[in-house]
Amino acid sequence: MAPIFKPRPSCRHVVFVVALALAGCGVAGYEKQMQEAEVRIQRIDEENRLLGPSLELPAAPPKTPWLSFFFLRPPKGIQTVSKKDEIPYHYPATSSVCSDVYVAISTDQEKAQKLIEEKLGTAGLNWQPVEVNPPGRPPIAFKAVEFFDQQAPASAPAVFVAYVHQTAGFPAVGVVFRVLKTNRDAAAPSLKMSMETYAEQGDAYKALADYRKRKAS
Repeated sequence: MAPIFKPRPSCRHVVFVVALALAGCGVAGYEKQMQEAEVRIQRIDEENRLLGPSLELPAAPPKTPWLSFFFLRPPKGIQTVSKKDEIPYHYPATSSVCSDVYVAISTDQEKAQKLIEEKLGTAGLNWQPVEVNPPGRPPIAFKAVEFFDQQAPASAPAVFVAYVHQTAGFPAVGVVFRVLKTNRDAAAPSLKMSMETYAEQGDAYKALADYRKRKAS
């Protein structure tokens, strides 16, 4: 019986198969990039629908170890400028799912929490650890609490939703949203997305640059 010979693939055939495989990988990678870009676009559209421009911190007194930079987009309808002498810094709403936003800055986390409690009329709150997960960045650890506004009229009860974070080597920052009780559920997506924009220092510079670039385009 004559031996059976199996033709060996030519070099050209091998090159073609490898190129085809690489092309397949390239198509898959391209599709993945397109999907990621679509997710980013949808995120930006949702942020623009729910959130307003970033807050501005008043200039810190000389030699005060405040943040050199901070970024947060509040719910749409919140004013972006606070008076310098307001402590915590106060950003009222013109029209929004929340009536006010406050920013408290202190030398450490516990002091920031006490500042919030003292200024907003309560004490001894049970602050709990929570994580905020900003897209494309590592999770950020906060202490958070929700409590009633004791000074709100009975006809319009309201709650404060407060977060405090401190990065090692920098001051602690507290962000507080005041929301009418009737708006609490409706406000939840805006509050969540607002906190996901939170950034400090280098991340804040990048966040502001990206925001300005998108706004200008």
